[in-house]
Amino acid sequence: MNIISRTKNDSAFTIPAAPRSTLCSMIIRSFCGKGTNVTIANRTNGEKLKIEQELKRSQKVTFIRQYTVIGDKRLKTSGRLPTLDVGWNDFEIINSDDFEILFDTRFIISKEG
Repeated sequence: MNIISRTKNDSAFTIPAAPRSTLCSMIIRSFCGKGTNVTIANRTNGEKLKIEQELKRSQKVTFIRQYTVIGDKRLKTSGRLPTLDVGWNDFEIINSDDFEILFDTRFIISKEG
């Protein structure tokens, strides 16, 4: 089961993850936002990614494997793209108050019996 979600201009938001018995992953698909040193942080597990340059709202940042890009240009970053912990995950967008982020949460529920 996939859940595609979008958050706009909400600097703090929560993403649910599955219990330990279910496999769950989250992929951040894209980020469009204005700011300098914009950071995507998972406050639950401490993981964060800082984009170390100025972004314009019209630029679409995408995440391809371990790379953060605009079009075919790699961006300078520090940290890592946040992953999910079991349970609820509190995220924060730092240094941008005009943004939209799109993410895909995937759940694989095993059938027992």
